[in-house]
Order: sequence, then C-alpha cells, then structure tokens
Amino acid sequence: MLKKFNTKDLIVIALLAGLYVAFALAGAILQTILEFPMASAIINIFISSAVVVLTCLIIKKFGAAILMLLIYSVVAIPLPVLGTPGFLPKVIIGLIAGLIADSIYNIFKRNEKVTSIIIGSAVQIAMGFMILGFGYLFSIPNLEKVIGLFLSPLIIIATIIIGGFSGYLGYFIYQKIKNKAFIKQLQS
Repeated sequence: MLKKFNTKDLIVIALLAGLYVAFALAGAILQTILEFPMASAIINIFISSAVVVLTCLIIKKFGAAILMLLIYSVVAIPLPVLGTPGFLPKVIIGLIAGLIADSIYNIFKRNEKVTSIIIGSAVQIAMGFMILGFGYLFSIPNLEKVIGLFLSPLIIIATIIIGGFSGYLGYFIYQKIKNKAFIKQLQS
C-alpha cells in the first residue's frame, strides 16, 4: 500500500493526522473542564469527519484515510480521545473507519459532495458503535453512564446528520483550497 504514496502524500497524511489530534485534544480538554463524559465526542463529531474527507479528497488514493486514521489512532492511545487512555482497540477502530472512508470514496467518487456527506455520516456512526462495542467488550470505566444516551435514536440520528455536515465541511474546505498551487502540485 505504501508504494503508491509518494513523500508529499505521506507528509500531507501525517499533517492531517496531526490536525485531527489537535482538534481531538481540544475536545478532550473541554471534556475535562466540563466534567461531562461525552463532551469530547460532541466537539469532535463536528470536526473529525471533515479531516477524514479532506484526506480522501486531497490525496485521492485508496489507503489515504486508512493511513491517516491509523496514525491518529496510534497517537491517540495514551490520550483521552477515541475512548479512554491506554485503550488499544483504538488502532482497530481507526483502521476500520479508514477502510470505510476509503471504500466509500472509491465507490462514489464521481460526486464528491455526496460522497463527502456519506463518508462523514458513515465514519461517525461506525466509530461510535465500535467504541461502544469494544468498550463493552473490554469493560471501559464509566461506559454505563453514556451507553443509554449513545444508543438513543435521537443521538444516532443526530450523529448521522452532524457527521454528514462535518463531511460537507471537509468538502467545502477542499473546494476553497483545491486550486491552490500546493494542492495542484500534490495531485499531479
């Protein structure tokens, strides 16, 4: 998989993973201040899909989202994002979410706007259910406080809508930067 990525691709993927970590940490800091277990998830749902969509749209190669989310999830292991600190299944969650994003992009890439919205919704729902599933499997502390809220139909629908909005945000940002010299050079 890495053979088809050039050095510029890998640098951009790493930078986008770093951007994702920065946004996730901002959400985690807010969660600590508010002492509300889902504050980080609520903040990150608005931004995270945008970063995943940007990765797909800028790099345009299968594996870009997988690699970006793999980097993010490995860096996130000791951090209070994507589950509790030290939660090793974060890597599996990142790989599967990246596979979902890359697969959707490669299947529906003709219409980038619709694809971005679908990626945003699908990645958010998948990550949420994987965090819950692995959290239940590995008995994450305090999971019982949020599981009822997380599985309510209203939250699931809101996650789909906000994930789609976040995906559209990634598409919108891409539309603003796609004609910049750096992006054109990267995609040539």
